[in-house]
Amino acid sequence: MHTCSDPDLTDAHSLVQHGLTQDHLITIIGRCEVEYDGRTSSYLGFGDRLVILKPDGTLLVLAGRTEDVAQFHC
Repeated sequence: MHTCSDPDLTDAHSLVQHGLTQDHLITIIGRCEVEYDGRTSSYLGFGDRLVILKPDGTLLVLAGRTEDVAQFHC
């Protein structure tokens, strides 16, 4: 398991790329906005998020303190 607190963009990218190539479950906690355009379109405004990348290609974005989950399959 790799853990990184407040990484710069290069380190964060490297960790995510490594996790994706190894089929790891990746969790990211941070502040971001989300735009999705696939079978449907959606947008989550800027806020604190928990992002989970699953080995099967599923991307889960949990928004703040609500129990709403925006699920995207890439």
